[in-house]
Amino acid sequence: MVEASRNFVCIRLATYESQKEADYMAKLYTGKSGEVENTTFVILAPDGETKLTRAGRGPFVAYRNGSSMAKGLDRIAKKYKVKSSGTDVELPYADTARLGLNLAAADNQPLVVVYAEDSQASNSIEAKLVPLAWKEPAVGKFVFAKSSEALDLKSIKGFNSDEIELNCILLIEPDKFGQKGTLVARLDQSANQETIEAKLAEVSKNYRRIKKDHRSHVKAGIDQGVTWTSKIKVTDAQAEAARVRMRVRMRGESGERKSGRGDKAGRPDRDNRSSGSADRAQKFVEHAMKFDIDGDGKLNRTELEALAAELPSREKSRVEGRSGGSRERSGRRPPPGGDRSGGGRPRGPR
Repeated sequence: MVEASRNFVCIRLATYESQKEADYMAKLYTGKSGEVENTTFVILAPDGETKLTRAGRGPFVAYRNGSSMAKGLDRIAKKYKVKSSGTDVELPYADTARLGLNLAAADNQPLVVVYAEDSQASNSIEAKLVPLAWKEPAVGKFVFAKSSEALDLKSIKGFNSDEIELNCILLIEPDKFGQKGTLVARLDQSANQETIEAKLAEVSKNYRRIKKDHRSHVKAGIDQGVTWTSKIKVTDAQAEAARVRMRVRMRGESGERKSGRGDKAGRPDRDNRSSGSADRAQKFVEHAMKFDIDGDGKLNRTELEALAAELPSREKSRVEGRSGGSRERSGRRPPPGGDRSGGGRPRGPR
């Protein structure tokens, strides 16, 4: 894989942050809905159009496991010789400074922003920065973005457009959720390459990486009301519905902890026969409105899909509760030899 790694370019998508990219991705792969989905995997020839593997939501559409993928990449790499001399490299810019800040938080890395008024100024800065970005101690340790607008950096603590002039390098420490940041260093356009290299090494060494795991991080964001609104419409209905369900579930857990009640406390008593239909309807409406993530007082299509996806499991639990449990507990036996309808070995009782 060492050889293959020198022959491949991995593109990090700006998912739903660039209409131009979305239009391009739609030509490569769309799901059953015919729209661009949240993730895409495909290996392309150097022309950027010819597919060398099947396209889908992940590597599994083309490879069984990591080992087969490694062998496949090696086979492809041997067919294409490296033509670049290494002198035509560029900075791996995020699409916008806003997205760069979010990616920096996700990667737990500092953000480098080329803050320049025009292409001439940015080219002057990049001539010094590019060689450093692709070698130690900076390679793989920073996220890069470019901006010419002070408005793009309004969420950065320590950045004041009245005091900080254009044509400089800004080194920023993102917050936990990647929506705010703190300016930790600034380098003028006139700074030489040695000075820039030393400052990059210093910032990387002193950067305070935040320990976080997915579940607690998502929960903390929900508790604090943190949201991310994509630049263009999210067209992956499954991903959006899953996000809504996650927020509803996390909110429910937080509510139970705050009230000091156990897992069953606060749940509507569905089997309480004394409750009238109006009462049950009201409880259902209250539950349904938990899916109103945008708080507009009504459920849009995505929020309704998230609610609908939960209903079958809720109904199953209600029926099993009335019947005394699952098939094993009710005393009914499976057909002799188990269920063979799916082929293969008998599955027996479920």
